[in-house]
Amino acid sequence: MVADNEQPVPAVVRVVNPQTGKTIPLTGEIHRNMHWYSLDAAASVAVPQMKLRIEAIRGLDTELASTEIDLSGKGEASVKLSLKNFYDAYFRGLRGGNTHLHLMKMTHEEALHYLRVVPQSDAIDLVYLSYLRRIPDERHYISNQIVADSFAGGSLHRLSQEGILFDNGQEHRHNFGRGDQGYGHVMLLNLKQLIQPVSLGPGIMGEGTDDTPVQSGIRAAHEDQATVIWCHNTFGFEDIPNWMAGLIHAQNIFDGGTHGTYEDTFYRYLNLGLKVPFSTGTDWFMYDFSRVYVPVYDDLTSASWLKQLRDGRSFITNGPLLELEAERGGLGETLTLPAPNRVTFMGKAMGRVDFGELEMVYNGNVVDRVTAKKEGGYYHADKHFRVEIKEPGWVAL
Repeated sequence: MVADNEQPVPAVVRVVNPQTGKTIPLTGEIHRNMHWYSLDAAASVAVPQMKLRIEAIRGLDTELASTEIDLSGKGEASVKLSLKNFYDAYFRGLRGGNTHLHLMKMTHEEALHYLRVVPQSDAIDLVYLSYLRRIPDERHYISNQIVADSFAGGSLHRLSQEGILFDNGQEHRHNFGRGDQGYGHVMLLNLKQLIQPVSLGPGIMGEGTDDTPVQSGIRAAHEDQATVIWCHNTFGFEDIPNWMAGLIHAQNIFDGGTHGTYEDTFYRYLNLGLKVPFSTGTDWFMYDFSRVYVPVYDDLTSASWLKQLRDGRSFITNGPLLELEAERGGLGETLTLPAPNRVTFMGKAMGRVDFGELEMVYNGNVVDRVTAKKEGGYYHADKHFRVEIKEPGWVAL
C-alpha cells in the first residue's frame, strides 16, 4: 500500500473471493473486524492460489482502494494499492487521539507489535495506553506492564520515536459488583505517577470498602497536573457531582461500545451551561476508527494536544471528518452577542461511508440539515447555516 506520495504505508486490508463475496482469513495477522486486518507497510501474507480482490483503507480520509489479482498456479505475487486521500487532516492541523486503550491476553512482544502497526494503519497521531486494576483479570493486562515501564522511560517512549506519539493513562474506577456501575470511572492522562489506589472497592478489587469516592483520586490527579476524562458516557453516580465541582476536563462518549446517546451524555450538560468537551477512545483494543480530533499547529506533544482538548476544540468520529466555524470563532469558543441576532455557521463533513445528513443543532434541537452527496469515492455535505440566536445556549454540528 502506498500513500499519495508513493511512500509505502501500513494500512487496513481485506482479501475477498470476488465470485462468492466471502472474505479470506489471514493467519497470523492483526485481525480488526469483519476480516479486516492491519498490515505493516512491507507485509507478506499467505492467501489461496485463486482469483482474489484486495481492498485497503488507511484512517478516515482515504477512499477505498481495490484491485483484483489472479493467483491461480502462482507461488507468490506482489500487489500495489494506491490510497487516495479525499481529505488531509494533517494539513488542516488536526491531530487524532485515542484517549482510552487497554490490551490483554498478549505477550509483551505481541503488544508492542500491535502498538507499532495498528495506530499507523489507522493514521492516528496519539494513543494513551491505560493502566487498570481488576482482580483477578489483571493478570492478563499486558498494557499494565507497558504503562508501568513508561514511568521509567520504557517501551512507550521508544514507540513514540517510531512515528506515533504514545503517553500513559490510568483508569481510576469503582464498581459495586463485578460488572455493576458504581461511582464511575475516569481516565487520568499524562500522569507523573500512578494514583493509588488505582481501583476502589470490593466489587472490583475483592477487598476494602465502598467508602471512598472517585473524586479523591481525581483531586490527586489535579495535583499531578493530569487531565481527567469521564469514561463511558454517564456511567456511574459521580459524573454530575464532579462536573459541577469543575474537576472533569472532558467527557468520553462511545468509548468501548455504542451505548448512550448524545442527548443524555452531552446535551443535558450543555443545557446546564457547562462547557463539556467531547472525547473518545476504544477501550479494549482498537476495533474501529474511533478518535477525537483537536487542532495542533506546532509540534505535537501530549501537553499541547491535551490543552486543546480541555479548551473544547474537539470533535469525535469513527467516520465523517467535521468542520465548524462561526463568523467570529471556531470550535470550543464562546460568542458574545449584545442582542438576539442571526449568526452564520459554516459546517462541512466528508467521509468514506454515506453518513446521511449533516445537522445543525441549537440548544438540543435540529434547526437545519443538508443531505450528503457522493463525489468519487467519498461523501460530503456542506452548508452555511443561518441560526436565529434568541437566548443563551450552544450550537453543535
